[in-house]
Amino acid sequence: MALLLTVVPAVAADPPTPSAAPAQAGAPTISAAAAPGTPQLRREDNGWELTTDLDLQLSPTLESALQRGLPLYFTLRLQITRPRWYWLDAEVVDVRRDYRVSYHALTRQYRVASGALGLSYPTLAEAMRAVASVHGWAVAESSRLKAGERYRARLALRLDGSRLPKPFQINLLGPAEWSTDVETEWEFTP
Repeated sequence: MALLLTVVPAVAADPPTPSAAPAQAGAPTISAAAAPGTPQLRREDNGWELTTDLDLQLSPTLESALQRGLPLYFTLRLQITRPRWYWLDAEVVDVRRDYRVSYHALTRQYRVASGALGLSYPTLAEAMRAVASVHGWAVAESSRLKAGERYRARLALRLDGSRLPKPFQINLLGPAEWSTDVETEWEFTP
């Protein structure tokens, strides 16, 4: 049995509208209008899973560096906190996933690796879509988020400059050409 939780950004311009999804017997339902790219947390039998499509764009400088053999490292991080009025927010979930994107001139393929899994793509657009598309990422156990409590979530996809060669780390302090930050924040109640 799966429970779908669609989150709406906290700064949404329009109020959420109920979706037409039928309610499952005995399970609490949470519904809101899902815009493209809006993160969705789904409660599965083994825990909470995240699904989203982020808009990741590389600058021409980063594309050029990648095609000249410099691998780029990205970090996807999800933080979920429970607000408290009397103290700092309680950290409930803090998970991350690392990606390595490289270009192989001999095969003219882009390679995306995460952990032990690596896949090749013929175009840079497809490789970036693989990094920015998250489907079924297990982020927490079922008992981690309690029904009826309010949570804040923050999802960020960033270029990990600390894993670049030292001469390139200097460029990270200056122009925005080396920045790829994609962030989204929202509040939800399971």
